[in-house]
Amino acid sequence: MILVVVAVIASIAVGLAGARGYLSGGFPGQTLPAPTPQPPAATSCQGKGAAGAFSFGLIAGEAGRLTFNGTVPGPCFAVAVASTVVMHLYIDPGAGANHSWVLIPAAGSPTSLPVFPGAGFDTNVRFVGIGPGSYANFTFEAGTVGNYWYICEVPGHDDAGMHGWFLVTP
Repeated sequence: MILVVVAVIASIAVGLAGARGYLSGGFPGQTLPAPTPQPPAATSCQGKGAAGAFSFGLIAGEAGRLTFNGTVPGPCFAVAVASTVVMHLYIDPGAGANHSWVLIPAAGSPTSLPVFPGAGFDTNVRFVGIGPGSYANFTFEAGTVGNYWYICEVPGHDDAGMHGWFLVTP
């Protein structure tokens, strides 16, 4: 009898903990927001948060996959504030789709404007991208310290994993 009472009390406690959000599952059928991804340490990124002039390269859509440089997410880049950056974007000839590139705020959306002048396509190409075998260069000054996302603006591509971190350090 005592064992049954203890089991009932434990069951009620677990149920209340879930109802109050102490358990990660939430209520049955409840959709929880995706956790906000945390940026990596600048030391693990290309550029490593140093100051100067940088030239980085990205290959979009390798072998028809929705990736940058073959990975999801794409590589991380880090530069010190006031650095000049040239981003070289090449669309793999076997991509099978157009791709684009833009640098946006970490909390931005696929329709956010580039965070720095020159850090993305103009409005004529933004959501259409450029075709397989094409390339584009973006030159900009990393003018404000912060954590940023680079994404492919072609609809659905960012959601499929075509994004990565770009950090601007003090």
